Amino acid sequence: MYKYKNAIDFFGFGYYVSNKDKIDAVKVDFGNGPVEPSLETIGEDLAYAGFTRPVFTYLNVNHAKENPQVLDFAKYVVSADGSKRLAGQNGFAPLPDSVYAEYQKQLDAIK
Repeated sequence: MYKYKNAIDFFGFGYYVSNKDKIDAVKVDFGNGPVEPSLETIGEDLAYAGFTRPVFTYLNVNHAKENPQVLDFAKYVVSADGSKRLAGQNGFAPLPDSVYAEYQKQLDAIK
């Protein structure tokens, strides 16, 4: 399938999770021993942080005000039920609960 059997490439964790049957992850030593990428290590403050990057979702506030379903969806995404499940299922590290609570507070303020 791949032209260079021993090649190393960089891509998102979600791609790796979806293709574990075809590719292997490299354990990286950031100075405290080798670390394998996983949901327990890829967060910005975790052991694999050297290769972690934030991913942002932007909300058009005017569109959310005009379309209640847009605001409802945004609230679901940052809810306790939605955020960690959606992040983990899609290969993203969930944020701390306090961050989601702040986002929820900001969304609740939109009228």
